[in-house]
Amino acid sequence: MYRHAMLLLSILLSGTLSAQSPSRMLEMADAALENHQYEKALELYDRCLAADASLKEAYRGRALVRERLGKTDEALTDYNVYLSMHPEHYEALFSRAALRYQKGFYQPAKEDFLKLMSLAPGETTTVYFEMNRYTGGVSNVFTMQKDSKSAVLHYLGLTSMALQQCREALHYYDSAIVLTPDQPTFYRNRALARRSCADSLGASQDLLRAQQLQQKVNKVTAYEWIAQYDGKPLSEQELRELNELLESQPRASLPYAVRADYYMNRKQYQLADDDLTKALRYDTLNAELWYNRAIARDRLNHNQLALLDYTAALSLNENYQEAWLNRGSLLVKLGRVKEAMDDFGHALAIDPEYGAALYNRAVAWHLLGNKKEACYDLRRAREYGVQVPESVAKKICGL
Repeated sequence: MYRHAMLLLSILLSGTLSAQSPSRMLEMADAALENHQYEKALELYDRCLAADASLKEAYRGRALVRERLGKTDEALTDYNVYLSMHPEHYEALFSRAALRYQKGFYQPAKEDFLKLMSLAPGETTTVYFEMNRYTGGVSNVFTMQKDSKSAVLHYLGLTSMALQQCREALHYYDSAIVLTPDQPTFYRNRALARRSCADSLGASQDLLRAQQLQQKVNKVTAYEWIAQYDGKPLSEQELRELNELLESQPRASLPYAVRADYYMNRKQYQLADDDLTKALRYDTLNAELWYNRAIARDRLNHNQLALLDYTAALSLNENYQEAWLNRGSLLVKLGRVKEAMDDFGHALAIDPEYGAALYNRAVAWHLLGNKKEACYDLRRAREYGVQVPESVAKKICGL
């Protein structure tokens, strides 16, 4: 699997956002959001709205960013502000409805979904994730243009069930299935509604139908692929075969992890992040998966999310040298140099000759103003094979 040790080769350089007009900052924020640079986007949206609170689209953009960063209360506030100005914006209303459902605000969520039934979807290809009340996880992926009405009906079924209105839920699930009859999740959730309405036979029939549809989708099992995988890097042909397999959504982590490794080696970090997230659904105790997703998110500048993933990896394997090293490197990047020193120390306690950790600790010592310790660690890093740029050596201790 992917391995990477981050050396702080440019940590001594710094930069700031130059003064920009609010409209220009909004454009930059939207671009950062599009590129999945969520922390950068959030900073830009904040600056934009501080300069001009009348830029309506900044509230929606910031809501999307905050939701992706797990700041759901703040995201909900921004959706509310935006919808007070654009009450019939389909995507914003759907996003708020889904977030309200996620947070357990079932009646307001249901009201939003009911309003959506009278509106037309916008011209968009935005991808949404739908929750499965049967398992509690993500069960379906859809777009507004293609699948919106059946998705809204399904969510109305979910909210009705959460409000203990099983008859209403059945009505909505029935309507969703008429529009999309081949979605296993719809049958599973209708089975729950039927069971709540004392229709055990109907529930059993729906569960059987869901199983039949799932088996139809899963023509190739993940386990067959795993048995054949030899651990070598994928060829283009093997990647195509793996893509075909993963279209069937197998419930195993290795195929996703292998494809993520393929993407990581080609610096396609967002694709790697997506696959590692899927892999972690099926193997949450795998420290390497958490570590590799941390690297991908680190590369995407999703700093807080990367920090959480490094920490998860270390909670599962306290002797994970690379995780100590790279979490320390990220902490330096975030200005938390003293905390980073502890992480580099942990890495060196495992292996005192770990050159990358010695190099990064030298940079940290330099940032803390301790030239003597910085020079000592830098010399040792060189002894253990780290190629230290002359410009960095000169700047740290005049070597």
